[in-house]
Amino acid sequence: MHPSFHHISHFNPWAVLVSGVIVWIIGAVWYSPALFSKQWMAALKIVPDSSKKGLASGMIASLVGDWILSFVLLHFILWSGADRFGHDEAMPAPGRL
Repeated sequence: MHPSFHHISHFNPWAVLVSGVIVWIIGAVWYSPALFSKQWMAALKIVPDSSKKGLASGMIASLVGDWILSFVLLHFILWSGADRFGHDEAMPAPGRL
């Protein structure tokens, strides 16, 4: 198989955007005070302060990074053919095992 980028023109941009937002929300909940914020800050020896300086830019950078991560993951899935599981004769479908 030779490398090809033709699959990029056949992707769903909404899937990339929504999956990036979902990853961002999961990360926000994971590091929230309700779950693991205190343990995470203690492990990294971060002293909490009341300053929210840089919070918005960090959250925006995290969201953009999650969108890039979602696009790269989609690229690997489409490039490898994993979106067609069960449609290739080389791989048996679950009903034909």
